[in-house]
Amino acid sequence: MLYDISFFFFVIVILLAIMQGLIIDAFGELRDQQESATEKLESSCFICDIGKETFDRLPRGFDIHTTKEHNFANYL
Repeated sequence: MLYDISFFFFVIVILLAIMQGLIIDAFGELRDQQESATEKLESSCFICDIGKETFDRLPRGFDIHTTKEHNFANYL
């Protein structure tokens, strides 16, 4: 009886740890995807998809381009 109880205890603990690991990995992957999408939005124009580096060479700059010329709210 002690063998049966210890077997089920260890199996449950191991399976629970595996399931928790899968859940944590899935949420970590979602967080990484969200961070990469946020980084892409911050480093390039959403409308014309030109990088921030290109606009920083121009006199107006990236911030003026995204707030005045290609304001995201105007396209909604």
